[in-house]
Amino acid sequence: MRARTHAPTTITTVTDAGRGPGHGRLLVWQIIETAGFEAAWLTLDGIALHASGQAAGQLPEPYWLTYELDTDHRAVTTHLKVTATAAGTQRHLELSRHDGTWTVNGQARPDLAGALDCDIACSPVTNTMPIIRHGLQHAPGAERFIMAFVQVPDLRVVASRQAYTHLGLEAGAARVRYASGSFASELTVDADGLVIDYPTMAHRIPAQTTVTARQRSSGPGTPRPGSGQHTAEAEWLAAEACSRVHHGSDSLRCPAPGLAGVSS
Repeated sequence: MRARTHAPTTITTVTDAGRGPGHGRLLVWQIIETAGFEAAWLTLDGIALHASGQAAGQLPEPYWLTYELDTDHRAVTTHLKVTATAAGTQRHLELSRHDGTWTVNGQARPDLAGALDCDIACSPVTNTMPIIRHGLQHAPGAERFIMAFVQVPDLRVVASRQAYTHLGLEAGAARVRYASGSFASELTVDADGLVIDYPTMAHRIPAQTTVTARQRSSGPGTPRPGSGQHTAEAEWLAAEACSRVHHGSDSLRCPAPGLAGVSS
C-alpha cells in the first residue's frame, strides 16, 4: 500500500491579552479526592487571573469538566463558564458577577451577594483568588469569605463560608490554612499563590521526569527508529527483518534504503 501522508500541522499563536500556551503557565495536578487530574493554563496580570482548565474524575462518579475563569484586577471573579459531562449527560454553567450582583445562567442570585470569588469543587485553581487578593502567600493575615461554590458534576451553585490564614514561609513557598465548616487543611502555595499541595485533595505534578533525552528520542512519545528517521541502524534492522521473513524470496518487496519503516 502507499505510504501514509499527513496534513501539515497548523500552529496558532494566541495573543489575546497574553492568554494561551504562549504566554501563561501550564500546571497539572493529581486530584486525590476524585481519583482524577486537573490541568490549566493560567495567566496572571498583576493579580488579575485568567484560567482555562480541564479536569477528569472517577469519584463520586466519572466526569469530565472544562472551564474558563476570569477575574478583575483585584482577583474578584467576573465570569466563570463550565461544561461538565457525566454518564452521558452534559451540563453548562455561566456564572457572572457585575457591580456586586451574581447571576447563574442569567438568573439573579441575591444569596451570593457577599461573595467575591467562585470556587469549583476539588479544583486547586480557585483557591488562588482569595489568597493573592490579601497577599497571604507573602505575609501574615487571616481572612473570612463567602464563596459562590460550584458543586461537581451537577454544577449547582451554593454559598459557602470559608477562611484562609497565613501560617508561615518556607523556601519558595508559603503555608496557608484553609477552613470551611468542620474541615481544615494546610495548603502549600508558591510565590504566585498557586497550590502546590493540598493534603487529601490535590498535589501539583512537577514538570520533571526520570526519562533521559536519549530515552525520550525513541520512547513511546516519538516515532520508533526508522519511522520517518532515516538512520543506518533503522535501515539495517528493516533489511534483516525482511530477509528473515522472505527467506531470500523476491516475491514481496522490501523497503528501499532510506525508507525503512515505510510500507510500500
